[in-house]
Amino acid sequence: MLEQNQIKHDNDSKPKIRTLASLGSAPEDESGWQRHAKMTGQGATHVKSFHCKLQGDALKHLDQQINDWLEGHEDCEIKLVTTQVGEWSDNLGKACHLIVQVWV
Repeated sequence: MLEQNQIKHDNDSKPKIRTLASLGSAPEDESGWQRHAKMTGQGATHVKSFHCKLQGDALKHLDQQINDWLEGHEDCEIKLVTTQVGEWSDNLGKACHLIVQVWV
């Protein structure tokens, strides 16, 4: 019999939210961008896309991903943000997703 401090909680060991990296997709590398983002207030030079399922925890995680990306790219000025809702297919099936594109 396991003592109380040795009990395993399978539900606690697996995160509810999986990132693209955990699904086997390599993160995109902005260091390969040929053009530098401009801080002029006019015209976007690049776009970064984010997506998540339409669930509360997933939306919180999306906010964190976008904020972390923005913190890591202080040289980028946001020119436009677009959002779409659509069906997203992956190896687990189809689900409704929010897609956010940040134009810099």
